[in-house]
Amino acid sequence: MKIKVANYYSDGHHSTMRYTVPDIDLPRPLDVDNDEHLDQLWDILYGYTGDGHAADNAALGCLYEVEILDATDPRLIGLINEYA
Repeated sequence: MKIKVANYYSDGHHSTMRYTVPDIDLPRPLDVDNDEHLDQLWDILYGYTGDGHAADNAALGCLYEVEILDATDPRLIGLINEYA
């Protein structure tokens, strides 16, 4: 799976990164029509968010956005999740 992560911080800093997520890290089975499975997937992908900018300032507001760019199941491609 390939993802794009956009990181936005309340002080104006932002960054965008792309990652390849190893299949071994993905939940099995992964049923796109099952909300529980998607929740597990988003929980795993959350681990790819952040760029370390707020590491020394826990009070700094942040918004992370993960977009699935490529996946074995084409129904996942284009899905976006935001973490605030």
